[in-house]
Amino acid sequence: MLIEQAYSNLYVQLSFTDPITKAVKANCASDTFTVRPKEFKIYNTSTNSEITNRVLVGGKSYPAFGAWAVNDKNDKAEGYTTNFTGDNLDTKYIRFTPEIPSTCTSVTSLPVTSLAAKFTDGAAKLQRHQEGATVIADKKDFAYYEVGKAKLVIFDNQWTIASHDQENGDCIVNSHKNTETNGKVGCNIRSEFDFEFNPQDIHVENLKISGFNGGTMTNLTDRKSVV
Repeated sequence: MLIEQAYSNLYVQLSFTDPITKAVKANCASDTFTVRPKEFKIYNTSTNSEITNRVLVGGKSYPAFGAWAVNDKNDKAEGYTTNFTGDNLDTKYIRFTPEIPSTCTSVTSLPVTSLAAKFTDGAAKLQRHQEGATVIADKKDFAYYEVGKAKLVIFDNQWTIASHDQENGDCIVNSHKNTETNGKVGCNIRSEFDFEFNPQDIHVENLKISGFNGGTMTNLTDRKSVV
């Protein structure tokens, strides 16, 4: 049986034709189950194409920044309709977390950017919702106001709850693995993406080079002497 669409709570109906009366008899299984997406991918909502270049400009607005939930064929998982509120919930979130280099000792932490999204049939636009403890009131198109490396994580632990798959042990709790173990896959949907945000440009103001004891400094690029 192949099911390509996502369902949070699915019943199986069995039917057969009575060989004597020729009547079709049907019954629903009492046990329900979930069909979840395999993973998430980052998509451009204008072109419906995957975003593979993850080197962006810090502080720049990206209004077409979105995500798809995909099935095992990497097609959009229709039926996956759910809301990520952007609140800092540990069971369901979309977060950009800055990665601070080990050589940077003056900064120990930077605010996490939480995103909100309304998935409809597997597709959603990602919008800024909260930076650290500050909820964003306007200008919600995606932008990341730091430079350097950051990791985007999309995580959903809620999709498999309605069918009681987690409660009944019908999936692997605290796992998002897609390969089967004893006929089960992970209960969670989780994907992570490495991004790098660079400055758009660098503006240098009032630059003065001094301290050479009145001598000259040689520019090793063009070998010209400057005073």
